[in-house]
Amino acid sequence: IADMPGEFWAYEMLGIYYVEAGETDRAAQIVEQFMEQVRTGPSFLKAQLLLARIHYRKQNLDKALELADEILQENPADAAAHRLKGGILLLRGDFQGAITEYRAVLRQDPQNIQASLYIARAHLLDGEMSLAENTYKKILEMHPNEQRAHFGLVEVYRRKGETTAAKRQLEMVLEVNPDDTETLMRLGDMALSMQDTEAAHEYFNRLSALHPDSGHYNYYKEGMVKLLEGKDAEAASLFEKSLQVDPDFIPALNQLINMLVKEKRLEKAFQRCRDQIARSPDNPRYYVLLGKLYMMKDDHDGARKAFEEGLEIDPSSPDVLLSLAKLAKLSGSLDEAIARYQSLMEKYPKNLGVALV
Repeated sequence: IADMPGEFWAYEMLGIYYVEAGETDRAAQIVEQFMEQVRTGPSFLKAQLLLARIHYRKQNLDKALELADEILQENPADAAAHRLKGGILLLRGDFQGAITEYRAVLRQDPQNIQASLYIARAHLLDGEMSLAENTYKKILEMHPNEQRAHFGLVEVYRRKGETTAAKRQLEMVLEVNPDDTETLMRLGDMALSMQDTEAAHEYFNRLSALHPDSGHYNYYKEGMVKLLEGKDAEAASLFEKSLQVDPDFIPALNQLINMLVKEKRLEKAFQRCRDQIARSPDNPRYYVLLGKLYMMKDDHDGARKAFEEGLEIDPSSPDVLLSLAKLAKLSGSLDEAIARYQSLMEKYPKNLGVALV
């Protein structure tokens, strides 16, 4: 940069380096430094696009959108700017606006699978199931082995209550890639939801063979099958084994606590949760679980104390912050609840659960 202050590529490389290092403010300063020297031309537009992406990475969506619009005003055919704007609008819930932007990308590049997938996703999120289904099917006509399109159809069919059709999509992926971990996991979970324990055993055994080092997960899934079969003692033993392998694996502790609560053994549930906290004291989600047990006793002070202990461990934990917001709402402190939810939305704009609450 010192030798060639007018060459964008050097600023670009350094800016990308800072982005990857997590120093987005410094990255933005580097790009702005170039833009102050070169105020027009193709290199300026490239710098503007990189700056927009940096603001997008920082979750400063207003500024990212403003920059994308400036680029498109100068060059309406800029596919990268349309793609970025589509992503921003998708995050904001403007699904039709996002579709318009991704269609502009396809006009420049008709074979762009990613743009087609985003269009299908936007239709899905907007509740347009038929349009989403048709878009995913068109993608598969051109690219029969596009796994993301199969997974998209799985979600469409599940929302429509067509479990058999959803299962068939997963089986089609498995026919091409028999050892695909994510597909085996989805089929195993689907078998559990359909109470098909024999199929669940099959899929989870295949996962265990593929990932023998993932003992905590394998024990947990086998425990879920035993739970479905009504073999609670065997299930509990497997969940305990899961936690022995990985003391921080919260799904296993969740199941143990749920089993005790269903048996109306609340004090035993408290003790089991505290035991796990003693084994793994730096896991903020365990304090969330403890706080929820206090809430079952209508002990809001105890719940708040547990949540705040979790917050001391990880001040940015979305689970802890969400639990504190829910507690404030339940306690009637609506102003505090709204403030906490708004703070969460600023920190985690992609968290749809927070947005829904």
